[in-house]
Amino acid sequence: MTINSRAKGCRGERLVIEQIRPWWAQLEPGVEFARTPGSGGWQGRGARGQSLRGEMRMSGDLMTTSHRFPFSVEVKNNGSWSMLMLERGKASPVWAWWRQCQAAADEGGQVPMLWFRHLRSPWRVMLPYGYATRVPVKPPLLVWSERDLLGVDTGALLPILFDAAVVLAVQPVRFALARRRSNAA
Repeated sequence: MTINSRAKGCRGERLVIEQIRPWWAQLEPGVEFARTPGSGGWQGRGARGQSLRGEMRMSGDLMTTSHRFPFSVEVKNNGSWSMLMLERGKASPVWAWWRQCQAAADEGGQVPMLWFRHLRSPWRVMLPYGYATRVPVKPPLLVWSERDLLGVDTGALLPILFDAAVVLAVQPVRFALARRRSNAA
């Protein structure tokens, strides 16, 4: 039996949206998240889909109507990596995903946020090292130093790794962009 990797990726993106939407809606009720067109297509058809497309900020695998969501999210639902190799700072496809996430974030002026998991294991979230202080609930799953990652191309940003449940336990306001001020007096 062959697994359709595209379908698995789409399913992973939908699962991440199901977690991010209610979390961020605590801060911005009514916020919408959807898969980006390059990631498999627009969600929502007809009038609803058209109105969403007109309001979305797109970067990475997900797009949103939020004006305060700072992240460019990449999602990888993949079994071709080893947690042990990642922990040890060795060669892993996760590092290429992290570089891809950074590139997408740079294009949109956002912060990279990589969601990934191995088969049916819990979701992991990789963020830039500086975000460690914004997640005071529990310590990170993995913290690497530059020395730990010698010989590994992690891109421009040193990463830190959390269980997704830990990130989602943090109030979104700790991550949110400042509110935009209205020009009207």
